Amino acid sequence: MITTKTESALNCEKHGEYIATTTTTTYSPGSQPHEWTTGCLVCEQERIERREREAAEEAKQQRRQRIAINRKEAGIPVRFAGCIFENYVASTEGQKRAVAVALAFAGQFKTVEEAGSNLTFCGAPGCGKTHLACAIGNQLLDSGRTVIYTQAIELVRAIRSTWRRDSNESETCVIAKYRHVDLLILDEIGVSLGGEAEKTQLFDVLNGRYSEMRPSLIISNLNQKGLEECLGPRMFDRLMEKGNMLALFDWGSYRRVAAPKPRAPAPRPHRETDEEMSTRLIREGCERREAERLKKAVVQ
Repeated sequence: MITTKTESALNCEKHGEYIATTTTTTYSPGSQPHEWTTGCLVCEQERIERREREAAEEAKQQRRQRIAINRKEAGIPVRFAGCIFENYVASTEGQKRAVAVALAFAGQFKTVEEAGSNLTFCGAPGCGKTHLACAIGNQLLDSGRTVIYTQAIELVRAIRSTWRRDSNESETCVIAKYRHVDLLILDEIGVSLGGEAEKTQLFDVLNGRYSEMRPSLIISNLNQKGLEECLGPRMFDRLMEKGNMLALFDWGSYRRVAAPKPRAPAPRPHRETDEEMSTRLIREGCERREAERLKKAVVQ
């Protein structure tokens, strides 16, 4: 094989004159030589940068789609979908401590995961426990994490629904869904949850998450003693062990006492619905293909 290289001045319609290198390779005596000439280096660099921009935009679109899917599957109630830390009214020292605990849990979630830590909110109804829990969930969803919000009795019902003959899911699959999500927010612990069978199913999910070092956020209207009686000493000990966090909501109900109106928080960014996102992606794809078609037509 014989290879030779020669340089020559060529002209790029866009960037003007440039030095091109022509490589000629003859693989065997008497065979037809193969030639390859370099193009404009500036054009090539622009193509590389364009591909990188398109790849980055595609990655952003995929991330937005993934977040939209995660948010749809999170099950956060419509009433709490807009809950963020900024619109939680914290006027007392106890409320400020609760916000600080919630912010630390959400803001240091990677550390929380590594430690397999849990967070428990205990207190009377109407104190803002679910608001703060959903604020944590919304922040994690915005960062690309997976979250599931459910009430304890709903979790039990979801497991028991697999016992029907016409069920499309197995009990193992349903339990796995609650076990493997990044954060499980389990609300209303202690309400309508009195049977031993229900406690066993709840323990199965929480203990599985505990064993796999996956954080859980427990919300209960019970005090610590009542929560221990509800969950049983084994599960309660796991929730209260060293490294886990507990916030006591020991003030009056927001629903009964009119709190002073705070300044309006910054509006939460509009989140596209699945239909809006699908329409936008189709439109952007058509525009991109039309632009490429026009470029090819100009070159030809």
